[in-house]
Amino acid sequence: MPRHAPLRLLAALLCLAAAAPAAASTARLAALGGDGFYLDDPAAARTWYGALGDHPDWVAVESGAFMHDLGYPRSLVGGGRAAGPAAGLHWAIGEGGRSATVGLWWNDRANAGGIGELGADELDTSWQVMAAHPFGKVTGAVSLRHAGAERDLNAYVHRDAIRDDFGLGLRWSVSTKAYLDVAGEIVRLEDRSHVGGDEPVTRSTADSWGARARAFVQVGDGLVLTPVLERRTENRSWSAVATDADRSWRLWRVGAGLTWLPDPDHLVLLAADFRDAGEYRDRDTDHELSATASVVDLRVAFEARVHALLSLRLASGYRATRAEIDGVAAYDLDQVPLSAGVAVHAGPADLELSLANLPPVGPDGLREPWWPNEIATWLNAGLNWWF
Repeated sequence: MPRHAPLRLLAALLCLAAAAPAAASTARLAALGGDGFYLDDPAAARTWYGALGDHPDWVAVESGAFMHDLGYPRSLVGGGRAAGPAAGLHWAIGEGGRSATVGLWWNDRANAGGIGELGADELDTSWQVMAAHPFGKVTGAVSLRHAGAERDLNAYVHRDAIRDDFGLGLRWSVSTKAYLDVAGEIVRLEDRSHVGGDEPVTRSTADSWGARARAFVQVGDGLVLTPVLERRTENRSWSAVATDADRSWRLWRVGAGLTWLPDPDHLVLLAADFRDAGEYRDRDTDHELSATASVVDLRVAFEARVHALLSLRLASGYRATRAEIDGVAAYDLDQVPLSAGVAVHAGPADLELSLANLPPVGPDGLREPWWPNEIATWLNAGLNWWF
C-alpha cells in the first residue's frame, strides 16, 4: 500500500476509509462515479479544505480528455473541454504536519478542478493555495483559488474575466468513531469583456458563496455512513458580453453514502444524491426567464486490490434528470451511468486510468436545463506519488 499518513482524527476503521485501497486522484473518484463527497480522498481536499492535514506528502499529475463542460451548467459557447493537464502538491511542515500542511494546485482548465462554477465563466488556468493547521481535535484550513480568462471568443468579442474564491474549512474529531467536515467560500467575480473596439466596462460582484458539510460516522462493523449537505449561489450584474443584466444561479444538494470496508484492500460504496438547481435571468425590463433542474443519482461502486501491483474499480447506478423552463417541462431523462478504472502500483507511486459514459455526480453532473447530458466516452488519467 502507498505510505499514507495515518488519519489522526479517526478510529482504525475510518482510517481505512481514506487509505483503502490506493486512495488518490481525480481519476479514482471518476472511476467510482463521483466527486469525492462520500470518500475521504486526497484529491477532495481541493473542495473539503480541512481534509488537507490528513493527506500530506503527496504529488499528483493529471490529464485526459474528460470533456468537462465548464462547471455545473454547460457553457453556451464552446462545449466539451479537456480536464487537464493539472498538477498538485500536499506537503507537511513539521513532524506529521504539526506546524502546518500546505497544498498547491495548478489546473490548465479551471472548471475541471475544485468546486467548479455554477455560472460557467469559461475560465482558463487556475491556481489554488491551501494551508491547514491542527488545533487539538480541530484542524482549520484556508484556501485561495484564482482563475482567469483572456481571449477572443470570435472576431468581435473579447473575453477578460477573473474569479477569486476565498475559502475556509475545518475538520473536527467529534469522537473516536466520527468526524465532521465543514467548508465554504466567498467568491469575487470580475468581467471586462467587450465587443469590437468598444471600451471595456469593468463589472464585478462579491455576492456569491458556497457552503457544505459532511460527516463520516462508524455505524457498524466495517460500515461508515456519510451524510452530505451543500448550498451554493452565484450572482452576476451582467449576463451577456457588454450588456448589463441580472443573472443568478443556485444549487441545493443533499445525499448520503454508506461505505463498507471489510479489509484494507476492498471497498463498496452505496450513495444516493439529490441536486436541485435553478437559474434566474433578467435580460431587460420586459422579460424574465427562470429555469430549474433536479437530478436524482443512485450509485453503487466497488474497489478492490486484486494484486500487489493492481487495483480495479467499477461503478454503476441510475440517474433521473427533470428540467423546466419558465414552469414548462423541458425534458425528462433517465440514464444508467457506467464507469471503470484501474490503478497500477509501483512502490510509492500509482498510475491510474478511468473511463465513464456520463459526467460524474459532481460539478459537471448538472448542466443548464436545456442541455441534457448525453452518453459519450469520458477519460481521465493520473500519476500519484507519496513521499
